[in-house]
Amino acid sequence: MYVLSGWEGLAHDSELLNDAISKCFLVDCGFSNRRQFLALFRGVRYHLQDFACQGNDPENEKELFNLCHASLRNVIKRIFDIFKSRFTIFKSAPPFFSRTCVSMCSTT
Repeated sequence: MYVLSGWEGLAHDSELLNDAISKCFLVDCGFSNRRQFLALFRGVRYHLQDFACQGNDPENEKELFNLCHASLRNVIKRIFDIFKSRFTIFKSAPPFFSRTCVSMCSTT
């Protein structure tokens, strides 16, 4: 899901798409590190509870990156939970068949 605030309501869809494509995306372990996708390092501690106890500080750059990655993903998940509780559109996909969505998008 891509959420962008601060743009005018009259901004064209292609402008929004170009903006989205120019960004880097924080992704989970289902994705690999590649251009514009920031994935965690595999085989390295990742979960916040792995770093929670005293003396469990990151031991190298990869662990530090994974700790920052997990912390940021946690914040983003909380924000989307707040959005879902306040705005029902975020709770599920629009209640249209895919053909309806395609035809609606092609007319705009």
